[in-house]
Amino acid sequence: MKPRAGVGLTTIMVVLTVTTGMIEAVSFLVLGPVFTAVQTGNLLFLSFALTGAAGLSPAAAGVSFVGFVVGAVHWAVPRRRTSASG
Repeated sequence: MKPRAGVGLTTIMVVLTVTTGMIEAVSFLVLGPVFTAVQTGNLLFLSFALTGAAGLSPAAAGVSFVGFVVGAVHWAVPRRRTSASG
């Protein structure tokens, strides 16, 4: 299945690209040296899957992203408490 070209596809891709850039910036500023580039790629895979690219699973990219967020928050919260207290 070939993705449909047009304003809708372009809009979705621009919005998701801006979103991934914001995730990179927030991750760097808030979480410190957390490696988020893989998740940026996964969000792009998610955008491709949502726009109809063959062979890509939106569920797989979504699960990967949620797992990343849970892991990053789980790691960052105790570390932030430790650095604030000592």
